[in-house]
Amino acid sequence: MTVYEDIFERPSVGGRYKFLKRLGSGAFGEVFLADQEVAGVPGVKFRQVAIKLFTQESITAGNAERVFAEALLLEQLAEGARAKGESVHLVTIFDLGILRDYSAAPFVAMECVYGSLEKQLAAAPSLPLDTVIRHMRGICAGLELAHGHTPAIVHRDLKPANVLIEKNGFLKVADFGLAIDRHRAYLASGRAGTISYSPPESRGQGVHTPTFDVYSLGIIMLEMLAGRNPLADAVSGLGVDPLTVEKGLNAAQSSLAELRDPGDGTSFPARLHELRQSPGAQEIFRRCLALDPFQRFQNAMELNAALASLEAGRPVSLGLSAVNPESGRNKVSRLLDEAAAFLKEENLTEVERRLAEVLVLSPREERYFFLLSEVREGQKRWSEAIQARKEGNAIAASGSVGRRPNPVLIERLALLYERAGKPMAAKETRRLLEN
Repeated sequence: MTVYEDIFERPSVGGRYKFLKRLGSGAFGEVFLADQEVAGVPGVKFRQVAIKLFTQESITAGNAERVFAEALLLEQLAEGARAKGESVHLVTIFDLGILRDYSAAPFVAMECVYGSLEKQLAAAPSLPLDTVIRHMRGICAGLELAHGHTPAIVHRDLKPANVLIEKNGFLKVADFGLAIDRHRAYLASGRAGTISYSPPESRGQGVHTPTFDVYSLGIIMLEMLAGRNPLADAVSGLGVDPLTVEKGLNAAQSSLAELRDPGDGTSFPARLHELRQSPGAQEIFRRCLALDPFQRFQNAMELNAALASLEAGRPVSLGLSAVNPESGRNKVSRLLDEAAAFLKEENLTEVERRLAEVLVLSPREERYFFLLSEVREGQKRWSEAIQARKEGNAIAASGSVGRRPNPVLIERLALLYERAGKPMAAKETRRLLEN
């Protein structure tokens, strides 16, 4: 039963919406079909819209400004493109805000598109490679406005349900700019959900770059071609323990980076005839699904260029990041070295400045979290120091599934708990070494 069940009994919600039926629901809200009425004239329909009502937990007072501002900015960019006569592969946003007369529910009203990639895959799970390429180019076209903006706007929740398909086959990306940083919540709850389309760095703290979306596109592309999402399959049987899910995801993503099925270890090119016959497609998959963000296509524009080359039968363009893939890594290492040196000098301003740059370039660097932990420990901001240390430990352990935890890292976390006045937590941490 929907938490908004009585919404259908109201003549008008928000002063101008008549809700007609529920279209679907998810962990963070529900979607309804509604008539948008002429303001101040109840019963006179302006247009029919799809309205997403978020739970107050998913969009809070703390993040509403950022979420809505991002959505409005993207709609302004899309409107500018439409004014030039350009095709825009984005769902149009008509209205957004808070329904003050109905539980103060945050909402977004957008154009209603009934078809979706999710529905298409449910009807015909496996799609031919040429259809996959065509679909991917449409999705990339929808992302280019956002990835090309300065600073880039990152979707962070790409999945087949958020790729809508009109009757003429035109694809539109939905929920762009509305994605909340929900991946940690999915991990904590143990649900596969959205996290089965997310890269390794989604499970850490930090600023996400367009390479986040590129990874999601790689999973979607593989799902279209193989008929299933192998990452979701790998997570579905892991239960609800966060550490178990974390280890399972790390192992599954390592297999995908090598184009192997996490379930049985078989090669996807060997299994899928069209992929086996196309070295260019294999290279695109590898670059999308790389564990290191620096090794991926850096945005939708680079990926779309590679897909265009593949579609035309030309050698695949691998993007600017392929020219010198270590350049970004070298910069991260330099910044971390400088941060460590400034920490010894107790120049925290310069330490924070370097760490902020690292966070943008590579959100999942274990040295970043260890240095941040030391900074917060010196400031006696214990909870932040502990959380940063735990993040670093998790990343350090990500490549050691089935092995014993690093005793040095475990002991360092235990000591931190003791300094924070949490002896029981320190004792429980040390027990990890006894198993």
